[in-house]
Amino acid sequence: MTMQITKVIRCRGIGEDPTGHDTMLEGVTDLIPGIETVELPWSAQYGPVGRAGLTGDDYLHALQQGVALALAELDRGPAVLFGYSGGAQLAHMTAAHGHPNLQGVGFIADPAMPKGVGPNYGVTGADPEPITVPKHWVWNPLDIICQCPTDSPIRDIADVSVSFSAQNFPGWTWNMLDDLRFGRWQVMGKYLFISPVDQWKRWSAAIAGATGYLNGTEHVAAYRGARQRELADWVKSL
Repeated sequence: MTMQITKVIRCRGIGEDPTGHDTMLEGVTDLIPGIETVELPWSAQYGPVGRAGLTGDDYLHALQQGVALALAELDRGPAVLFGYSGGAQLAHMTAAHGHPNLQGVGFIADPAMPKGVGPNYGVTGADPEPITVPKHWVWNPLDIICQCPTDSPIRDIADVSVSFSAQNFPGWTWNMLDDLRFGRWQVMGKYLFISPVDQWKRWSAAIAGATGYLNGTEHVAAYRGARQRELADWVKSL
């Protein structure tokens, strides 16, 4: 039995246009005729990265506020959640929380992508609660955000930056020291004694992954077109 999907809630990526214009997910919903779309008004900030600049909220707080907004929107009626990049982690957290009106969830470049979907997994290393509604991940094997190698130094950068904001520098400092004290970083100290050749390989892969993210080739351009259509076709099949 197919569901009647009439509405998509879009969770945009960090720094994308808050009106939803020319975003990654607009390129998906444009391929679904007759669908109602709601652009979730979350801040889409990662500390100083995003539209608010240095006044921007830390990523963890932005995610928490975004989940509250998504749940409130689901209170209004049935919908599918779409998320891209940071917005995909927001959608992931919302789906793990659960809501009776959530009909499905689709992800592009999910930083919290679990193990077992692709050869690697999300850079956050998150292990969220199971998602019980229909779900679909769109991923690029060269995207360090959703397909980060287990031993990648990029994981430590994600760990140390997740609660950073210029507005809460003291709090971030204490959080970082606390994480160090209790060994919560994903990679720190685990690969100190591997061979120089293996060290070179892991750092070379990290640099290549970071370059593909920063120049937009693997985290933006790689998803335009066929991968956007993949997510649109998935929701039309529900």
